[in-house]
Amino acid sequence: MIDYGDAILTVLDSTGGKLVGRTAIQKLLYFASQKGFLKDTYLPHYYGPYSLETSDSLLELCSLDFVDEELERSTTPGRDWRRYSYILTKRGEEYLNFIGEGLGTESTKLAKLVQKASELTKLEVEPLSCAAKVHYLVKTSPHVSEDSIRKLAGDFGWNLSKEQINRAIALLAELKLVEVVQE
Repeated sequence: MIDYGDAILTVLDSTGGKLVGRTAIQKLLYFASQKGFLKDTYLPHYYGPYSLETSDSLLELCSLDFVDEELERSTTPGRDWRRYSYILTKRGEEYLNFIGEGLGTESTKLAKLVQKASELTKLEVEPLSCAAKVHYLVKTSPHVSEDSIRKLAGDFGWNLSKEQINRAIALLAELKLVEVVQE
């Protein structure tokens, strides 16, 4: 298994060195944990499955100067939002090159997962978050209906529309995280 810090660096390297959003990193690593590439430490949270280990590792990588964090804030009055971008630094690249083959096949598989997710979603937070939420709900009960997913989502405070659920299932099937059975 790859550790969280190395997984984050692999994700950033796979995206050309930059990724917008903490949530995107959380969801990509969630998918990786579900494929067994890293330890599954995810619990339900507002934006879907969340791992404190992912968050802590991201902060540590920033403090080591392996990753730069950039903050963008809204400039429109009355619309308060913040968005973080993460950039792989020269030092982070050097570290990845140094440990290279030591990361093993999980790193290569993670890079392929990120590339596929990028092709399918452009790594936008909304589809990644919806897919992670749906996966979290169905992973313990693989034979559930759309209505069951919506009810379970509501139990976590997640509001998922029929369209979001269907897009999430299609994305999860493309990422080979679920198998869709036709009835």
